[in-house]
Amino acid sequence: MTVRTRTILVALVGSVGLALVAAPSPAKTISDSKATSYKLPWTSGATWNVTGGRHPDSAWDFQPATGPGSHNDPVLAVADGTARRTCGPDSVGQVIVELETAAGIFGYVHLEADAVAAAGVTSTGTAVKQGATLGRLHPNPPGADPGCGYAEPAGASHLHLEFPTLPFTLDGTTFTNSGPDGGSLTSSNDPAGQQEPFTSASSSVTVDKAGRVWMFATKANGTLYYRHTVNGPSGWDKFRRVGSAKSWSPSSSPSVVTDDKGQVWMFAVKKSGVLYYRHTNPDAAGWQSYRKVGNGSWSTTSAPTLTVDKSGRVWMFATKANGTLYYRHTVNGPSGWDKFRRVGSAKSWSPSSSPSVVTDDKGQVWMFAVKKSGVLYYRHTNPDAAGWQSYRKVGNGSWSTTSAPTLTVDKAGRVWMFATKANGTLYYRHTVNGPSGWDKFRKVGNGNWAA
Repeated sequence: MTVRTRTILVALVGSVGLALVAAPSPAKTISDSKATSYKLPWTSGATWNVTGGRHPDSAWDFQPATGPGSHNDPVLAVADGTARRTCGPDSVGQVIVELETAAGIFGYVHLEADAVAAAGVTSTGTAVKQGATLGRLHPNPPGADPGCGYAEPAGASHLHLEFPTLPFTLDGTTFTNSGPDGGSLTSSNDPAGQQEPFTSASSSVTVDKAGRVWMFATKANGTLYYRHTVNGPSGWDKFRRVGSAKSWSPSSSPSVVTDDKGQVWMFAVKKSGVLYYRHTNPDAAGWQSYRKVGNGSWSTTSAPTLTVDKSGRVWMFATKANGTLYYRHTVNGPSGWDKFRRVGSAKSWSPSSSPSVVTDDKGQVWMFAVKKSGVLYYRHTNPDAAGWQSYRKVGNGSWSTTSAPTLTVDKAGRVWMFATKANGTLYYRHTVNGPSGWDKFRKVGNGNWAA
């Protein structure tokens, strides 16, 4: 039986997991000082056990010290290099990743395909820094080989790591022909050193009824992912891809909100200018299908924005590429929508900024948006979202047309607004004595904020 990695590899059974025998590689000599700069491939401070000593030719098996069974821990780059997927995904979602470093090629076996994709590792190769996440352990590796390796016993999650040469030192432990054959190793590999794979203003966050934090973010190549916390904020579910890879606008941001039924709603714009949405079932249990919003031509440099009113209706505001701003809201539950309604004059709003919306404790929906001219306007509905008040201008203009105002409501019911001027000066203010009046503008810091 053979498995594709960097050479022809013969699969054998080790004490826990897959043993790989590599065709001989040209010998490389690295100094001790060079070798000690390489780190163990798991998170700094974490301890993993050596569950399989050297098995031909130069590979070891590692497993989190929490014990045998299923694991889904992140696996990191031991050094700077180029990571590429060389096998898979196979029928159970396993892949093999190779990391080409200055000292040679490391092979990572038993990784989960979705997590490797979420890390941005492809078959063509991705430049990574030491500490970059290459993927996660497959939580249930099979007992028979479906194409990219197997484990014994089946289900024993572990990392099979092939070294480029021996002896080799990772985090002060030297791996040689004679060992180590067991023991526990603690990593100093800092994930903070990894590359920044997401765009600078690409994320959106919501909290569901169970208290889980959901994060949606877009890669620089236009691939959109999400994940949520599990067992409280200390842990996260795995990354999951949204739709097709490299298809979403990296210059826009997804928008997410949770309604009163516990449904998580997500809106995002494709590179083509088509806006899609979908939502989970009640209490965030599974997803409904994607639905297209309107007939396309939405701005790919402005994000849709969402809020939920006191009646549980989801409101969506989004800008067309020509600067026309529209909104609508759900009616009779999530199965239907009210018609689109235009906000102000056609083609007058900045297509490179995003509107900002929030619902206050009286049920009033507030909307702020910047004109192409740099003038910032707001308006809000009457209580319980019944009809709109007139537009009001914020300040004396010269607001950034490429930065969006942001809003929140505090426990006292005050609406807070933060917005940036074109010159990079950031201001905030909040309502006083209800929505009829505002506190004075206050400057944040000494300027030089991104506009």
